[in-house]
Amino acid sequence: MRLSEVSLSNFRSCQKVTACLAEDLTVIVGENASGKSAIIDGIRFATIPAIEGKGIRFSAEFDVTRGIGATEVSISAEYCDLTDSEKAVYLAALIDPDDMLRYNVTFSTSLDLPYWRAAYHSIGKLVVDDPEPINRKRIAHVYLPPLRDAVRELDSGNGERLAEVLKVLTAGDKSRREGFVNDANKVLAQVAELDLPEDARKEISGHLHKITPPSRTHNVRLVGKEQELRRLAALLRMQLADDHIDPLRLASSGLGYANLMYIATVIVQLVNAKDYDLTILLVEEPEAHLHPQLQAVLLHYLEQQAAESRKRKPIGLEPAGRVQVIVSTHSPNLASSVAIEKVLVVSRDQDADGRWRTSTTPLGGLKLTKPEFRKLNRYLSVTRSALLFARHVVLVEGIAESLVIPEFARKLYSDDPDLLRHLAGISFVAIDGVDFEPYLKLLLSGSSNRVDKVIVITDGDPIKKTGVRQGDSRRDRYRELFQGDSRLEVFVGGTTFEAELFSHVKNYAILREAFVRLHERSREKWDNLFGELGLDTEVRANAFAEALRADKGGIDIGKGDFAHVICEMIAEHSGKLDEIVSLPTYIEGALSALRKALKPPTENSSIVDVASCP
Repeated sequence: MRLSEVSLSNFRSCQKVTACLAEDLTVIVGENASGKSAIIDGIRFATIPAIEGKGIRFSAEFDVTRGIGATEVSISAEYCDLTDSEKAVYLAALIDPDDMLRYNVTFSTSLDLPYWRAAYHSIGKLVVDDPEPINRKRIAHVYLPPLRDAVRELDSGNGERLAEVLKVLTAGDKSRREGFVNDANKVLAQVAELDLPEDARKEISGHLHKITPPSRTHNVRLVGKEQELRRLAALLRMQLADDHIDPLRLASSGLGYANLMYIATVIVQLVNAKDYDLTILLVEEPEAHLHPQLQAVLLHYLEQQAAESRKRKPIGLEPAGRVQVIVSTHSPNLASSVAIEKVLVVSRDQDADGRWRTSTTPLGGLKLTKPEFRKLNRYLSVTRSALLFARHVVLVEGIAESLVIPEFARKLYSDDPDLLRHLAGISFVAIDGVDFEPYLKLLLSGSSNRVDKVIVITDGDPIKKTGVRQGDSRRDRYRELFQGDSRLEVFVGGTTFEAELFSHVKNYAILREAFVRLHERSREKWDNLFGELGLDTEVRANAFAEALRADKGGIDIGKGDFAHVICEMIAEHSGKLDEIVSLPTYIEGALSALRKALKPPTENSSIVDVASCP
C-alpha cells in the first residue's frame, strides 16, 4: 500500500487541489507561500501520528481557505497498490469501483462547535460512514517540522527520543527489554555500595544516632532507586564527533549533524516498527543546517529506506510496515538530486476573483517523451533546477549568454531599484545546447500556471549553403508547440552571441580590451584579423564567427573567461549601458520583454521600449 494522492478542498490556500505522489519518495518544491505546508498538514490530518505528542489540531478560524465563506473543509487520502492481505483487512472500505482505498475527513468551519465534534470521518468517493474506523489506525505519519530543534529533542533530560528507539528495538522481545531494565537497575544499586556513598551513610547514621533516643535507634541505608525504561534512557546522553576524536556533547558537534542524528533515530523507529501498514515520513525543509552534499546523501538514504520497506513480506494479516517519504524543500540541491518524475511542483495561481490559490503539477505526469525525461534528469543540475522555483525564466544556449546578458540587464536597470529587485529573482539558465524543447515542456506544460514568463534567447546558426537560419526553425517550432501561450517569447540572433556583439563597431573597443586582458601576447593577431573590417554589421559578424574557428588559424577566446572579463568591464564603467556597448537587436528585444514582464507599464507610465532605443 502507498499514498497515491491527497485532495484538499477549502483548506488554507487549497481551494480545490489534488497532489499526486510518487511511489517511495516525493519532493515537493515551490516558492514561498505557494501551499507546500498546506499539503503536508493535509496528510497529517488524514492520518494518525506514529509518535506521541506530534499531532495536529484543526482550527476553524485559521485553517479555512482565505476569503471563502466555506461551510466545511474536506481532505481525502487515496491509497493504491494494496496487497491481497491489505485488501482483506480494508475490505469494508473498498467501496469504489477502482478498488482504491479512500479515507476522508471533513471539518466543520463553525466556531461554535468544540474541536472534538468538528471532524467527520468517511470513506470512498460517495463519502459514506466508515464501518470499520479502527483500521484507520493502521496508517500513520511521522512529522519532522522545518525548524526542529534536534539538540533539544536528543539532549533533553527526559530521554524521550532515545526511549522510543529502545522501545521499538525490543517491541517483539519484551524479555529483552525487561532484562535491560533489571540489569540497569542492578548497576544503579551498585552505586550505593561505592566508598563515597558508604562514607556519607556512616556520617548521616552517626549524627542521627546522637539526636535519637536510645530506645528509637534506626539503621540508615542508601539504595539505588528502581527506574523504568524512560528514566533509564534519560540517564544516557548522545555524543558525536569525527572519527578518532573524543565525542563531545551533542550541541558541540554542529546543528547539521545533530539534525542528521535526530532523523537517524526516527528512521530506526520506522524501519523496526511493525505497528502500521504504512508510515508516511513527512519532512519539511531537510536542508536546514546541512551543506549540499549532505542534503543529497540524506535524500538518497530516505529514498533507499522507503524502497527497502517494500520488500518486506508480512505474515498473514499483520501490518506490512511500509514506509513512504514526502519532503518539502526550497533547495535546488535536493530538487536536482532526484528524478524529476518524483518532483511535485506547487505554485500559486489566481482565481477568477483575483485571489491567490494553490495548484500542483506532478512533473512525472507531463507529456514528455522518455528521451526528454532522461535528458532532463541528466542535465537538471543544481543551477538549472533553480528554474523550478522561479516565476520568470530566461533560457540561453551557453555560459557566455548566462553571464553577460544578466550584466546587461543590471546596468540597463541601474536607475530603477524596483526592477533590480525583481531581476534578482530571475533564473538565467544555460542549457548548454540548442534543444530548448524539454525545458519548455517542463515549464509550460500542464494545467497549472507555474511561471509568468519564459524567454528563449538563441543563435541564428545560418546554414551556409541554403541561408536558412536554424534559430528561426526552432522559434517556429516552439510557437507551434505552445500556440497562443503569451508566457513564451523567443528571440533569435543573426549568427552567434559573440559575433553579434562584434558586428556593432561601437563594441570593438571593449571586446578587444577583453581579449587582450586574457591573451596579451595575441594583441597583434587580433589587430591583423579585425583591424581593417568595415562598418557592415553582417560582414563583421560573419568575420568574427569565422575567426572563432581556431582550427582554421583563428582565435580561441575562451568563451567563459571572455564573458567574465566583459562583465567586469561593464560593472567597472560608471556610465549607462548605451555608453558602453551597443546591444544586438534580438538582445534588446529580449530585455524589453523581460522588463515588461517584471514591471508591466501602467496607463500613465512613461517606460521607453528598450528595443526602440538607438
